[in-house]
Amino acid sequence: MKTHKNLDSLRKQRLIRILITCMIACFILMICPVKTQAATIKVKGQLTSRTTYKLKLKKSKQVTHWQIRMRTANENGSDKYKKVKVLKVSKKSYTIKNLKKDTQYYFEIVGCVKKDGKWKGLIYEYTDCFTGMSTVGWDDYAGSDAPCSPEAIEIWGFSYNDGLPISGFEIYRREDGSDDWQLLKKTDKNGLPYKDEAVEAGKKYYYRFRTYGSYKGETLYSPYSEELSRSAVNQSGSYTSSVISREKGQIVLQLTSKQYDGILKISSRNGLDIGKNAQQIDDLEGIPLKIDAVSTDGENWNKLKKKDEMTLGGGESIYLRLKPMKSGTDISKGKVIGGYVDYNDLPSIFQLTLGSTGYCAMNTEAIH
Repeated sequence: MKTHKNLDSLRKQRLIRILITCMIACFILMICPVKTQAATIKVKGQLTSRTTYKLKLKKSKQVTHWQIRMRTANENGSDKYKKVKVLKVSKKSYTIKNLKKDTQYYFEIVGCVKKDGKWKGLIYEYTDCFTGMSTVGWDDYAGSDAPCSPEAIEIWGFSYNDGLPISGFEIYRREDGSDDWQLLKKTDKNGLPYKDEAVEAGKKYYYRFRTYGSYKGETLYSPYSEELSRSAVNQSGSYTSSVISREKGQIVLQLTSKQYDGILKISSRNGLDIGKNAQQIDDLEGIPLKIDAVSTDGENWNKLKKKDEMTLGGGESIYLRLKPMKSGTDISKGKVIGGYVDYNDLPSIFQLTLGSTGYCAMNTEAIH
């Protein structure tokens, strides 16, 4: 059997061998560096008028020709590209003419060589344009990460710069339940993000926007963005609770939401656990619970079915009857409940100390 002294000696020898190996590897890399080739964009495009698009081509030693292919937004799928022109790789540019106005075009530029009488693609480059004022899009997290509160809603969007240069943005808004869009703000080209402070606490709104600009004396507009719904509510929910009664297999709880919280939704059959502490809930080691029934007054109960869900709006209070998912399980010692829920129409995490306070926050892992 090896003694502690022998083990320490062996560890030291192993560490010395590792260090020597690393030093040799570093020395080899210093005298014989690995050559890397940076990725370069070989094709760039520019809209030169509402009907012409100029491609700037960068010479490549890998291919002999560029094959230019094109499709419109209505022709979905890469197999729908149509050949426009084949050029020698020495050609520095090519202008595509007779394009339709206010149309989205997509271009595939293939670097080719001829093999056995057929073109073989080695390099694939892509670009696109809109033959009008540059189009717009929402930030990927405009509906989740952009700040919202009962006092203001922030709008995150951008121009793709895929068309004519813009002068600015027009931001429109409509209230939930109304079909009437109203111009909220006309900004310059640096007008996004934009903070809408003309909101009513607790209300839901829909937003859309577009670019505008001047071309040859004519004011032009891009197509509208998709609609985005946002609510003037607390970005995270806050809750208080009172334990009305508790037994081995049942807990009756009153849950109250802070004023202007978003709508909280919890599935009746899954999404909640009970544990001795918050860490147990975070580690998914709690006892699974179901919401057996709900009540608005604590006396008249509505038993929930398997696919039902409990909803709680800002400033509201509700009674919950909680039971273990597995009949006969003792839940009387649990102090914290929590799980995956929906809050303000977003995947969220809910956690509450029984008889005290709790919160609901966006589940960033699910969204990002």
